[in-house]
Amino acid sequence: MILPLLIALLCCTSLPNASRAARSDRRPETYALPACSQQSAEREAFIRESERQKYTVGRVEFIGNEHTRDKVLRRRMFLNEGDLFRRNKLIKSIDNLNRVRAIRPVRLTHVEIHLDKENKIVNIGICLHELHA
Repeated sequence: MILPLLIALLCCTSLPNASRAARSDRRPETYALPACSQQSAEREAFIRESERQKYTVGRVEFIGNEHTRDKVLRRRMFLNEGDLFRRNKLIKSIDNLNRVRAIRPVRLTHVEIHLDKENKIVNIGICLHELHA
């Protein structure tokens, strides 16, 4: 008779210090999209220059993915490292990334483009926001 009562008390009461510590380590459920601070005019100018000057893709980096593996995201990309940069391939890659259900929809505004003019290389950063289960 006493044992079920003790079990019920233990299950209903929580350890305040342990639960607070566990909660403080977690990231808040809602947070803003990782900072993709590149201006759209600058991005468009870089895209035009890289197509006109025939730049190659140097590095494709995903920013903000903690649970989704890079391998899963890279599989969706039509632009691979070492390929000739093309705007239409970037747009197709973004559309294809939007089929991954673990991330919020990606737009061209979530893409950062950096040029290495000396080596004619385009480095691409794609800012993601994962959906937490």
